[in-house]
Amino acid sequence: MAARALRAGRGALTAAVETPAAARAAAASAPPGPLALAELRNGSRELAELLAERAEAGDALNAFLLAAGLRQIAEDRLEADHLRLAEVERVAGGAGWSRTAAVARAAGTGLGALPRGLGALRRWDARLGRLVDGLADAVVAGRLAAGLAGEARALAAERPAAALGAQSVRLPSCFRGFDQHPDDLARLVDRLRALTGAGPAPVAVVGLRTSGSYLAPLAAALLRARGAPAVALTLRPWHPLPAPKRRALRAVSEAGGLVAVTDDPPSSGASLARAAAAIERLAPRRVVLMLALFDPALPPALARWPAVVLPWEEWSVHERLEPGSVAATLERLWPGARVRSVRRLPLADRPGRGHCAARYRVAIGGRAPEDVLVRGAGLGYFGEHALAVGARLEGWTPEIHGVVDGLVYRRWLPADERSPADAATVARYAAERRRAAAVPVDRAAALRGEDAVWEVASNLLSRAYGRGWRAVRVAALDRAMRELLRSGRTSVVDGAMAPDTWFAGPRKVKTDERAFSNRNLACYDAAFDVAAAAAWERLDGDELRRAFAGETGEWIDDERWLVYQLVAHWAAVRDGRLSRHAARRASARAVQRYVAALYLDDLARPARGPCCAIDVDGVLETDTLGFPGPSPAGALALRALLAHGLRPLLVSGRSAGEVAERCRAYGLAGGVAEYGAALYDARAGEEVALLAPDAAAAVERARAQLAARADVELGLDHRHSVRARRPAGGGPIAADAVHAALAAAAPVVLRVVHGEGQTDLVPAAVDKATGLRALLGRLADGPFPGVALAVGDGPEDLPMLRLADRAVAVANAAGDLRRAGVPAVRRPYQSGLALAVGQTIGHAPGACPACRPPARVPGSELVLAVLGARERGRAGLLARAVALSLRHRAHARC
Repeated sequence: MAARALRAGRGALTAAVETPAAARAAAASAPPGPLALAELRNGSRELAELLAERAEAGDALNAFLLAAGLRQIAEDRLEADHLRLAEVERVAGGAGWSRTAAVARAAGTGLGALPRGLGALRRWDARLGRLVDGLADAVVAGRLAAGLAGEARALAAERPAAALGAQSVRLPSCFRGFDQHPDDLARLVDRLRALTGAGPAPVAVVGLRTSGSYLAPLAAALLRARGAPAVALTLRPWHPLPAPKRRALRAVSEAGGLVAVTDDPPSSGASLARAAAAIERLAPRRVVLMLALFDPALPPALARWPAVVLPWEEWSVHERLEPGSVAATLERLWPGARVRSVRRLPLADRPGRGHCAARYRVAIGGRAPEDVLVRGAGLGYFGEHALAVGARLEGWTPEIHGVVDGLVYRRWLPADERSPADAATVARYAAERRRAAAVPVDRAAALRGEDAVWEVASNLLSRAYGRGWRAVRVAALDRAMRELLRSGRTSVVDGAMAPDTWFAGPRKVKTDERAFSNRNLACYDAAFDVAAAAAWERLDGDELRRAFAGETGEWIDDERWLVYQLVAHWAAVRDGRLSRHAARRASARAVQRYVAALYLDDLARPARGPCCAIDVDGVLETDTLGFPGPSPAGALALRALLAHGLRPLLVSGRSAGEVAERCRAYGLAGGVAEYGAALYDARAGEEVALLAPDAAAAVERARAQLAARADVELGLDHRHSVRARRPAGGGPIAADAVHAALAAAAPVVLRVVHGEGQTDLVPAAVDKATGLRALLGRLADGPFPGVALAVGDGPEDLPMLRLADRAVAVANAAGDLRRAGVPAVRRPYQSGLALAVGQTIGHAPGACPACRPPARVPGSELVLAVLGARERGRAGLLARAVALSLRHRAHARC
């Protein structure tokens, strides 16, 4: 188990005990044990104390990693872009405002030393830089030089706490998220020397922070070990380079040296290209890129510079995964065991931009063969974190044999033991993890630009404000999200709660992989794990929340629950675990449930009475957050109808499944789907096809015709009609594709419905009116119910509108409705629906005791303001953004 591995390795979690002098001497001469930390995102105080301890223990590697992280904090403080000019330049340049971008660039360079009172920090940082270099030399040499431990202790004691602030270390992707290793840097350095010659010319290794804070000092140390004078510098892309570093680069250039620029493996290469161009202005024609790669070649953005590269196939991790290396390591981890053979077994492993893994069958003398999984975890204490998590979650995780050279060795769990957890198990795990991995500080709240959960949430919600999203995010939503998602109990979360991470037992895998991964999503609230488990929608969300409340006594409020689910859906798309379409639909359901809980769940539903036919897209819902969803005005309109004895019915071109989801969420009697081709009867819980057999067969012929085309993507949800779009980015399909589908459907005639994002094909014999009549017939208990009100926005709504006693078009309606004489209200979208409902019931929705909504809970005002940002259209969107900012600032002052 992980706890045994820690005790055997004398790790940082092992309790201190009194030992005789001889035992203490033996312990001092033994190799340092692992540094197993549950919290990796530490501040300067923790890093400085750990640095002193590991240096005194002779742990050169972890001492270096701690010192490099400490210096990253110091340099970020010294080189902070306090005026956010880099962001101005980035936004202005991207918008085409080149003059503004140039002014920001010049100002950023000139004001690089703007902060005052940081002299003590600069002097301390200079000493720390020398210590980092010395520790890098020690990593290369394999031993600490005399005096380094004392200097580490002195620097820890003299740490300028006030100047360093509360900032926590940024974790380097190279040594935490990827399987890079000092051996890889040695190979790159040798290739650099082969490319440029082995003369005495100086080399400046410039690393892009954050990974560059670690890679550059190690590369410089490797160069020095090979006889080349080398210095290490770091910079952060988009931030101004301070004068001392500019002078150092010019000096290297004037001495005929070169500048090697390094970072973790590039993706687009944009940050590296910007940094290399800035360096090139100081050291013309002396810049060489020095990079490990995941992809076969450098990205095009970096093609203009000479480069030495280490392709993925040549990374040293592959040698450590050779069966012979694994056998030798296992014999170290299993003292007394004789490893007879190690055979690598097939394992589907695509690390992408992440860690690799391999499976082995190990034959051990005297016992049955054992299967072992070996996976990358991170260098030094970044990987030894797995031991800390395993020790705290003993009983939940597979047995960990140890962590060696960046690789975790653990017991293999067979695929046939995979068993998704139920709600009670997920809740118990999240609660026990919260207790076992508790930490005193929420480090995520202070992060910027690292896609912490609160930051992703702010980005997602700011979509509601269109082109002004960034201003709204900075002015209001960033702070509001930190407050909304604040937890009273902070802990290191799991972050990987997909169903396939669970095995019989129950056992949970990936427990140490996501909280501090290069995929970001920093969070210290166990509620995020619970909500993320629900985001896959295999488990009932309310059941999960009840189970978690039973374990912890804490109910996860609706606002946190909603926001965490939206973030989890976004992350699943980013990681390739959920399609964009599936995530949009899941996010839509989450918002529907949230709004219904606030506005509708307390109402009784009328069993009889007049009906109201309401179109969905553009009337009840808009794409406010990048997926269709309701707004406060729309929800209040539904509430008013229900409270006054009317029965809202949805009449839509959306699929029968999507209409059914909305009926269930809003508690409605039913709806018409796919332009009248199907309906959903909520009382029967039944989806009903309304097509004649020949029409249904024609739809399938048209579908088959389009499915054979590479330039068409079919919507899988529409089963009674055809929804088709262009594969890349959506949009209506080509005219020839439409003609071919219509020909395939003949002799049945299909109607073509053109939308902004798709083309729909529906049998001409059905429309929204035929579907509505069929639904009304199923709902009739006695006299045929009338249609008191119908609200729409497009030509497909016209047949439905003609059935109603009162037909209304919202202000965003197509001209066809106006030309047909349908009266229009003066407001668009959900606010227009609310006006139409108000005209029907005689007062504004929510204005009487019968339809007034329940009192709002804390946090709901913010979420509802965002959901309502577009319910009156784009006009006035900026004003609503300003109002949100002012309201939040006023609330913050209270």
